Amino acid sequence: MPNAERLWLEASDLLAQVTRREGTPRDKNEGAPNGPPLPAALQALVGLAVTLCREALTIDPADARVHCTLGYALGAGGDAAGEEAACRAAIAADPQYARAHFNLGVVLGQRGDLAGAEAAYRAAIAADPQHAMAHDNLGVLLAKRGDPAGAEVAFRAALAADPQSAIAHYNLGNILGMRGELAGAARLFAAALKINPSNAQFKATLRLQLTRSRISAC
Repeated sequence: MPNAERLWLEASDLLAQVTRREGTPRDKNEGAPNGPPLPAALQALVGLAVTLCREALTIDPADARVHCTLGYALGAGGDAAGEEAACRAAIAADPQYARAHFNLGVVLGQRGDLAGAEAAYRAAIAADPQHAMAHDNLGVLLAKRGDPAGAEVAFRAALAADPQSAIAHYNLGNILGMRGELAGAARLFAAALKINPSNAQFKATLRLQLTRSRISAC
């Protein structure tokens, strides 16, 4: 009989191949648009990962990791409803599984359920206070909901958890820029660009912020 652990590891390896070949991870930051459909060859790998996860769950239906990986695979294949169901199954199996709460937050945020996404990110943080992406995505949601002070706290928590998070530097810079702290914003944009020098958005925003800073100094 196949071993559930081995099946899960094989599925995880297939999804890692998809991520490497696609060029961008499917664990997206809050507010990022859904990407284009995967090419047929990658869809085939995702489909195989789904099959392996489902087989593993017939052996161990209570393995939260397998449910979560199944959700990731279903989401990569464009099945948002299936991904949500799998995330909720993972949470039912292990309520302290931070990754499942985080992935559920991404799914809910992408469909516009901001309150549900916020609750999911807070649950992820409660389970793992060092989950930098959960802090960052929570900050994006709070900014959307008109709470820049809460967003700033979340972005600073993301940076405390992961000082090399380029997106957290960038997002915190946006908060500072909106309230007129132009020099501080420029420093954060520069830090984001230093971490990820190929990001065109970081480059453009830094140029704009430096221009604003020079104008305000006149």
